Amino acid sequence: MNEKEFEELLQCWENTDLDFKIDLPKPEKIARLVVAFYNTRGGKIVFGVEDETRKPIGLKNPQKTEHGFIQGIMHHCRLDEKPEVEFVKYKGKEFIVVHCPKGKDTPYFVRGESTPRVRIGSSNMPANKEEIARLYRGGLQNHRIFILLRMQL
Repeated sequence: MNEKEFEELLQCWENTDLDFKIDLPKPEKIARLVVAFYNTRGGKIVFGVEDETRKPIGLKNPQKTEHGFIQGIMHHCRLDEKPEVEFVKYKGKEFIVVHCPKGKDTPYFVRGESTPRVRIGSSNMPANKEEIARLYRGGLQNHRIFILLRMQL
């Protein structure tokens, strides 16, 4: 991501597929956010930006933030595809942009939680019954396609 693309990202408010973090929150909290993105439609997490003002503060130690992020999701989530972590420099400061794909094997859960999470607006919410059913149908549909493709080989 170049500076112009990053600047455009900073013009957006938090929404269904974008979340700003000034720094790395507790592992359980970041796991809930990642799982919600995977269960909904994917999204980006930008570390080093104030979420209320979208002010680019930067990270003191982006490598440490990246390490903590990876450790947190590896411990608290089971994901079939890992998110892409991108280091970005903008106006002499360092940031991390995490690209979370929409998951193929929904629903995804945070370890120890029995209800999957979804992203609604800028919030991560426990899924209701209808959303849970949709998540299971989506994951099942992807399994059927995979089986059909394997049968054709």
